[in-house]
Amino acid sequence: MGAKLNEAVAIARSQLRSAQQQITSARSTLFPQLSAQLNYSRAIRQPFRLGGISIPDSLRFAPDSTRTIAERLAYLEQRTPGAALGALGGLFANVPIGQANTYTGTLNVSQSLFDWRAVAGLKAARQIELSQKAQLTDRTLDVVLQVVVAYNTAVLNERLAAIASQSFEEANKQYAQVRLREAAGNASRLEVLRAAVDRDNLEPQRIQALNARDLAALELKRLIDVPLATPLRLVDTLSGATYEPADSTVLDDIAHNATRRRPALELARRQILINEQRVAATKAASLPTVSLTGAFGKQAFPTSGLPSRADLLDSWVVGVGVSVPIFSGGQRTADVRDAEELLRQAKLQLSQAEKQTTLDLTQQRAEIGRAQAAIAARKQTAQQAAESYELTVLAYDKGNSTALQVSDARLQWRTAQVNEAQAVFDYIAALSRFLRAAGVAPTPAVLANPLEALR
Repeated sequence: MGAKLNEAVAIARSQLRSAQQQITSARSTLFPQLSAQLNYSRAIRQPFRLGGISIPDSLRFAPDSTRTIAERLAYLEQRTPGAALGALGGLFANVPIGQANTYTGTLNVSQSLFDWRAVAGLKAARQIELSQKAQLTDRTLDVVLQVVVAYNTAVLNERLAAIASQSFEEANKQYAQVRLREAAGNASRLEVLRAAVDRDNLEPQRIQALNARDLAALELKRLIDVPLATPLRLVDTLSGATYEPADSTVLDDIAHNATRRRPALELARRQILINEQRVAATKAASLPTVSLTGAFGKQAFPTSGLPSRADLLDSWVVGVGVSVPIFSGGQRTADVRDAEELLRQAKLQLSQAEKQTTLDLTQQRAEIGRAQAAIAARKQTAQQAAESYELTVLAYDKGNSTALQVSDARLQWRTAQVNEAQAVFDYIAALSRFLRAAGVAPTPAVLANPLEALR
């Protein structure tokens, strides 16, 4: 539950969705690009109008057939050079250039035929998606570890509160017995005072333990997003009686698989692949790009109002473009070198992550061994302290020991119980961190049987 609702995990999921959209964006450059345009323009004033060329009377070519042959020959000799102007005016009389109304509808098509940068960008986007998946897994493992540690902290504090309450109750019973013995003349006033002081000194410890228990429960509720007023029932006790040591061979196998399973290492390896594609993309900036373009449209130049079907004219244009980068002032060289430096950094970061993984596993493996040894010793000590306390109380009831001896035996028993619970908690925490370092979620099933991590 905590892993699903934690804000860090939600951010990682959002980043994964963003990476998936980057793939869609990078892939889109490989598909045809279509766009449509529809324009209308109205010329208010124009510098020329081809359809309205007028020839001065002095340059017009209009022979008169009623005149004499001599006059007609003289007219031809004079007006023949300007006759072409009249023909030119008639040729362009209906050309739709310079018309007042212009309607244009165009469908533009472009298709990249060769652009290695787009291919490298798509490959980089796919690696970014995989790296975001690794980051999501890594953050999920962090949240699981936090929840496991918080849960066992709550269990530990509940156990310590129970020990403190039990010690207080035992001291209170001892105080009542001493008072009865004083009333019967078998105990002195000093013994009563000592029993009262011993009991009262345990009260602050009990209150402190209860407060720590409540605070640990609140922290656990916060992590798993449970209303603070909701009661929790913790099923574990952190008792040495239920403790089962992890098999060292299984732990060795888990550590051996850490380089393959730990998300941080996967993230570092993906970062190398991303930077390799960036290097390829920056180097591809020096390569030519080839694209196919096309524009298919209709144009109309009506003299007034909306165009009719007869006014529509086709305008189809296709072409192939080649863009060759020649000189960028050193920008491309700088981009390539920068991408290569980022690649070197990614490789160094992978080396650091591998060393950190080895260090984490070694440290937590040592903590597991220390905690296991502590449990074995403190489990026996707790049993001996409990038996010693029972025998001391029995001896006191028979008059063979003092109240001070009972108080000392009770303190040793309480201390042994606390040390045993703390050792079991340290073992679970160390095993949880060891599994986290190996890229395994420290779930209750895996903590109970680490062999589950290898299946």
